[in-house]
Amino acid sequence: MLVLDCVGAQKRIQYERVICMLENNNVGSLQNILFPHTFTLNPIDAACLSESIDYLKLMKICFITSKTDQQFELNALPQWVPLKQIDVFINHLVQSLSHYGQSQTLMHLFE
Repeated sequence: MLVLDCVGAQKRIQYERVICMLENNNVGSLQNILFPHTFTLNPIDAACLSESIDYLKLMKICFITSKTDQQFELNALPQWVPLKQIDVFINHLVQSLSHYGQSQTLMHLFE
């Protein structure tokens, strides 16, 4: 008898695909979101994200604009991020930026 974890297998395949793109310095293209996702962060995380907005655009990680000091709008994200996991992506992105800084965010974003 063979038991497969389909969800785990799908996540592993997605992870391997993203790591391959990173190794080739190709994060992929961004997909625009039909309805921009607005979110609010605490002051420390907001300051960290504000400093990194241009870097995130340049590296094609996502397209975020600042609406206020603590409120942001996500307009585009990588194609490999499921739309139903936008909040998880944002939380992990902000956590990676605050812990590792801009230069190490790409590799730690997928842990």
